[in-house]
Amino acid sequence: MAKNNQLKIFSEVNNMLSTYTNGYITLVDGLSFSPYQTIKKIEFYTNSQYISGNKDELGRDKPFYNIVNYRVNVATRATDLDVKDIQITSDNPRFANLAFLFNQEVYQWMKESDFSLFLNRFGKTRAKYGGVLVKKCIVKEAKEEDELELEVVQWKNVIVDPVNIAGGTIVEMHYLTPSELAEKKDVYENIDEAMKLMTKLRKNTQGGYSQTISERIPVLEVHGDFPETYDPEIGEEGDPLTYKRMMFIIAGLDKQVLLYKEDEKENLYKYLSWEEVAGRGLGRGVVEDAFEAQRWTNDAVIGENSAMSLAGKVIVITDSEKMGTNAITDLENGSVIKVEDGKTARSLQLLPSSLPEFQNQVDKWNTQVERATNTFDAVTGETLPSGTPLGSVAIQSQQASSYFDYKREEAGIFLTEIFNDWVLPFLAKRMNKPHILASEFDADTLRKIDADFSLYSANQEIKKSILDGKIVSPDEYFQLQEYFKQQLGKSEKRFLDIPKDYFKDFEPKVSVNITGELENKDAQIKSLSFLLQVVQEPTERAKIITRLAELSGAISSMELNLDTPPQQGDMTSNVKNVTPQMGAAAETAQAVVPQAQQ
Repeated sequence: MAKNNQLKIFSEVNNMLSTYTNGYITLVDGLSFSPYQTIKKIEFYTNSQYISGNKDELGRDKPFYNIVNYRVNVATRATDLDVKDIQITSDNPRFANLAFLFNQEVYQWMKESDFSLFLNRFGKTRAKYGGVLVKKCIVKEAKEEDELELEVVQWKNVIVDPVNIAGGTIVEMHYLTPSELAEKKDVYENIDEAMKLMTKLRKNTQGGYSQTISERIPVLEVHGDFPETYDPEIGEEGDPLTYKRMMFIIAGLDKQVLLYKEDEKENLYKYLSWEEVAGRGLGRGVVEDAFEAQRWTNDAVIGENSAMSLAGKVIVITDSEKMGTNAITDLENGSVIKVEDGKTARSLQLLPSSLPEFQNQVDKWNTQVERATNTFDAVTGETLPSGTPLGSVAIQSQQASSYFDYKREEAGIFLTEIFNDWVLPFLAKRMNKPHILASEFDADTLRKIDADFSLYSANQEIKKSILDGKIVSPDEYFQLQEYFKQQLGKSEKRFLDIPKDYFKDFEPKVSVNITGELENKDAQIKSLSFLLQVVQEPTERAKIITRLAELSGAISSMELNLDTPPQQGDMTSNVKNVTPQMGAAAETAQAVVPQAQQ
């Protein structure tokens, strides 16, 4: 690798670091913006800290009245999406069975990759900072299949283009221990040189001495479109006007070492803002909307604290020589003092008449930030003031709900894009290989699978008996079906044998539920209990009882063992037994799967 080509990428990255940290972009004349300073202020405010320090000019602690954290939590909960909201469907009815199994494959991947945790981080980061940056990671496992992971990038550890976040150069900051860097020796170069760039982080200076808390090597992960001349393998022979996407791993800040370089086929990042702001990349989030309210709320609370400190002092005014110099230390509680004739003693009242105005200021700014962030008391669950009109509460709740529903819709569209571009192509490639799918199904799905499989297995046994010249009665036929059902009903898990290219012709369609159907269990239980009183049909009653059991959690739906009458299922004629020893006894019956579509 030529040194001058290394210096080109080094110079590019160092310039970006300096510009991002110290520079501003002009939105309009007189209005500037810095994503670095904005994120820094968000970090301080959400940790209840002042950027200028938590001591005033007299060395006293300044109170911080945090009004942003619970609003972030409200916005996060109101726009939350869950794995159950993501469904795989098909526009072609003949692929209904494939869509069902594809859903199970996707749910299995989401479980293995902690997708629920990803969704939680996704929602909170977006609301808190004003946007979320998602990264596609392919984890290469030795002697195992590659794994797809989705990562929410931490804003405090990333440098981005202030105007075009996902489309510009992205630099992630990592701080690795020597052992972590040494693990990369089979992939990275110049490890020995990088070890010399260890940076001492965070020093404890208490007690008059300095102690190193942590020593790490700063490592920069750089992604972006760069001229060919930035490629160490091409150098000056490349065309400076021809750009290609590359990834660099660089160790060090002041002095730098190139550890790794790779050409990239695609952009590994996607970005979604909370509220777009013209002229800048980072959107405006809940905390930024509350910047002014937080500042002046703190100002009012500081003033109130100073007034209370003054009002709490006991001062005695007297012209008597018998009173001493300090009424607190010189006098016992309950002491009686006789002053000279003509002398007086009285206390000085220091409570300012304007003290209630501080609370009025806090209330005014609270009203302002409620409107800015749509976090009204009707939404947060706070007790409303006495006499608040019901209509006003309903309007506030409706306004906030419609606003957060819109944010959920944006998140749903974004997740659909992620699944279409990243998740489904990865899973389709993996799922078209022969494999066993082990999945836990809900009660309705289990009953359908078991009914289909028991019918298929009974048909196979009856066919074998007829070919052997035996006569089988209808009662024996239904007894066989019930027998297979009982064997399958001993477990909530089924093992599905997926043949090669099973999903080859399947065109999945992603659907994300953005209607905000958060389950109100109490309401559902009441509705189902009412239906149970009026519905008499046994099959429908069994479904209602099963759903009630699932909602209450008092008993497993499998323990109820509510079976519906045997019916011909969609998968009856084309199911396939996985267990080789199934035979007539079927004592170890475990699995069923449709044959590949012809």
